[in-house]
Amino acid sequence: MKKFNKIVLAGGSGYLGKVLAKHYMGLANEVIILARQQQPIGLPNIKTVLWDGKTEGDWSIEIENADLLINLCGKNVNCRYTSKNRQEIIYSRVGPTRLLNRVIEKMINPPKVWINITSATIYRHAEDHEQDESTGEIGYGFSVEVCRQWEESFFETQLPNTRKIALRMGIVLGRSGGAFPRLLTLAKFGMGGKQGDGKQYVSWIHEQDAALSTQ
Repeated sequence: MKKFNKIVLAGGSGYLGKVLAKHYMGLANEVIILARQQQPIGLPNIKTVLWDGKTEGDWSIEIENADLLINLCGKNVNCRYTSKNRQEIIYSRVGPTRLLNRVIEKMINPPKVWINITSATIYRHAEDHEQDESTGEIGYGFSVEVCRQWEESFFETQLPNTRKIALRMGIVLGRSGGAFPRLLTLAKFGMGGKQGDGKQYVSWIHEQDAALSTQ
């Protein structure tokens, strides 16, 4: 017997979404991926449902009775921080989060748990002690502001029948996608040297541990 009946991955067509879908396909009867484009999955218990991340629609019925909703929405930050890109980085996170809040607020049978994958970037750069939800200190700058608005939009609506978790995750590393292949390519071209003085910390998590942290 599988542990979960239904898992929903909002914005789950990217690298981490594929990792989570693969992780949960053996643990859940059904895995639903909310995406802007249809995905050729080819697996019996995983399906893609179209949404635009902006407007309510028939996709919302897929969230009803879900054991777990994981929101992965957000424009890739691997880009130049132009004014346009900054706006898209913020809105692509805040917009879908508020949309999900509105939709779930109306449900009779909302998801039991909702995990919003946010970012450990919200903490200040620190070399004096670890930064976590117990002792961490909020930093400053654009990336921190993105995280702050993201979490505020997540918690601004009270959902008494849905447990909310803001999962402040570091950089997810794995062979198949994300940051690692890009870093590996740089190293192959002889550009894999240290950054800065080489003594700073980098917050990261392996893809398998990232999947387990949502379970």
